[in-house]
Amino acid sequence: MPEKLPENLDKAKHQVFLYRSPGNLPFSFVPHYWFVINRLGTLTRWEVLFRKIKNKSNWGHLHKDFFLPFQGIEIFPYVEKYFLTGPNSNTYAQWILDNCPEFQVKLPWNAFGKSYHKL
Repeated sequence: MPEKLPENLDKAKHQVFLYRSPGNLPFSFVPHYWFVINRLGTLTRWEVLFRKIKNKSNWGHLHKDFFLPFQGIEIFPYVEKYFLTGPNSNTYAQWILDNCPEFQVKLPWNAFGKSYHKL
């Protein structure tokens, strides 16, 4: 898991990077996904976490820049509920991928929550 700028980061472009790290215990076998957006050298991180916070950069479970762009999540969770079957970070990552077909990335079988769809 890189914690530094990727070699293919181009500050003259707009880019989207998809990263993953192990999930929290006891679900460390389930990957946690997030996106890093490069807007001409300005980086932002977007993800869904089990923490539910509302302020100017967090909208419930959706977080902007909660962690450093390339840092994985901690292994031990705090006191919020997290749903293995979704919605979770994999649901969010799959939603982005579904809406950006040019990305051409498929989440693996163990990305539980990727198929979560609330009617």
